[in-house]
Amino acid sequence: MAVASTFAACLLLLSLPGLCGYGGCHIVAGGAQFAAGRARRAASASICCVLDEEGQRLSQLRHELRLQEILEQRRNAAAAARPLPFETVRETVQLQGLRTEKEWKLWYRSNRKGLRQRFLNFFKDGSCPIVPERPDVVYAEEWQGWDDFLGVLLPYDDAKTVAASLGVGSQEEWWTFVRANDKLLLRLRIPASPHLFYRCEWQGYDEWLGKEVTPLYFRRPGPE
Repeated sequence: MAVASTFAACLLLLSLPGLCGYGGCHIVAGGAQFAAGRARRAASASICCVLDEEGQRLSQLRHELRLQEILEQRRNAAAAARPLPFETVRETVQLQGLRTEKEWKLWYRSNRKGLRQRFLNFFKDGSCPIVPERPDVVYAEEWQGWDDFLGVLLPYDDAKTVAASLGVGSQEEWWTFVRANDKLLLRLRIPASPHLFYRCEWQGYDEWLGKEVTPLYFRRPGPE
């Protein structure tokens, strides 16, 4: 509107007598240059807006492509993931001294990456080994409860029955057996030192090993 008004004013001046010379032409030329500059600035601003919108569109497109790439990588990793054998996982977990499902979840979340690195080359076919957070679901066929999975020691009477089934004949043989079969004890869920763990119920190694308990007799001192 201002440009149009200026241009109209110039034409009015040119229509006046005595103003059609060089000075009048100069005024007209100046008005035209101003209008042209204004038009160039408007065009430049319009181009900048278009370029900015195009840049945003390209940035959004790159973001979407990167997101698709990440999702594809995760799908491929999930397809290649393979749970470790149940016995391998249970043997590893039983060394941690966990006693409840809650303790397992806290320990798992703190050690997930370490477990993955520890068993990174477990499978020869390149599958990615995983220790599942829900072993009770993944290992449903082998599952016998959290106490069994975590290696929680058996109650005394149950542990005594298991120990008696091992065929160990004496306390000395028991210590030899313990030194050679530490992993077996974990699987059986019985302690290496039952006299300490079951100290309230303890009645001696003969009872622990299922042997006949021989009472001790002491002869009173005196004349024969």
